[in-house]
Amino acid sequence: MLKNNIAIPLYHQIREIIRAEIERGNLKPNQQIPTEQELVEKYNASRITIRRAVNDLVEEGLLIKKQGKGTFVSMPKIKRELISVNSFSHRMLEAGLTPSSRVLSINVTNPTPTIQKYLGIELDDQVINIERLRLADSEPVMIEKTFLLYKEFPLVMEADISIGSLYQFLEEKYNVIPAKSKRSLEIVLSNKYEAALLDIQVGQPLFLLSAIVKSQDDMPIEYVKTLIRGDRFKFEI
Repeated sequence: MLKNNIAIPLYHQIREIIRAEIERGNLKPNQQIPTEQELVEKYNASRITIRRAVNDLVEEGLLIKKQGKGTFVSMPKIKRELISVNSFSHRMLEAGLTPSSRVLSINVTNPTPTIQKYLGIELDDQVINIERLRLADSEPVMIEKTFLLYKEFPLVMEADISIGSLYQFLEEKYNVIPAKSKRSLEIVLSNKYEAALLDIQVGQPLFLLSAIVKSQDDMPIEYVKTLIRGDRFKFEI
């Protein structure tokens, strides 16, 4: 119940009431909360007050706004170790989620100078370029771009990597095991293409994780750039 005779602002009280509803499980993950108008009527508060309370919870990651749909309770964030070289499939299964992938494109192309540098290859070498949409429990959570040296791993072009793990395939077909990586992490804002694939709003923050993955013999295997939904993941260091 709101109290008008105390120093705590109304938006703060409403925010904490909604937070408590989430923590008690009365508002469940993926459940839509009442509309702004419904909250105005429920708490007899102004739209500005309601909007501030909701926006605070969105910024905290407890709520998420979906374009044209409304505001929903966020799913619990998936934990990920920054230095781990486990496959996406392995990490999702460990989190109790069902992993799946959709191959957006796969082709053989010439490397850019950056890819050439990171994979330690010649400019006239060709690379396999794979772009995949990664899903957890059928929810899109990542866009992943992978580059591998074609002459080292040509069978990748024939693999069904929408079902199995690429790392498992490399181990089974080439006896190559991803063992270590060098990674960088930054925050970027989603563009129209990325937002459509990830079912988020344009401009929503994403983690951009770039990595050079090496084998047990210290051979560069893969250069990968992954866009990760900031509202669904948190990194452990």
